[in-house]
Parts: sequence; C-alpha cells; structure tokens
Amino acid sequence: MKNGFDIEWTFDAEESLNEIFDYLYFDKAKTVRRCVLSPQTSIYYRKISVENKIVIITLFDNRRHPDLLKI
Repeated sequence: MKNGFDIEWTFDAEESLNEIFDYLYFDKAKTVRRCVLSPQTSIYYRKISVENKIVIITLFDNRRHPDLLKI
C-alpha cells in the first residue's frame, strides 16, 4: 500500500547518508592495510572489493612516533 508522500533527498542528506554507510562499512570490515615501501616509509590503504578499488589513506614516515599516525 502506498502512502500519500513522496520522499525527496537533498544532496547534503544523500552525502551524509553515504558518509554514515562508509563509516560503518570500513569500521566493521577493518580493511586498513599497511605496505612498507622502504624502511622509512609505509603506506596505509583500504581495499574496497565491491568497487574493485584501493583507497590510499596516508603515507607515514616510519621514523616518527607511531602515536602520530592518524587513521
């Protein structure tokens, strides 16, 4: 049974919803991975298999204190 209202999403509302989905997906999947490029540098990334894509999160100087890593 159809109610009498159509639902219209604004661009901002859709973006907010997508951000929430992304947060929940990445938080549960724990897909953050690390690749050591050199003794001094690591790259942190996420593999999104649904989209067949890799998202680079950050590069990190391994000589720095690990508490400075923000991911």
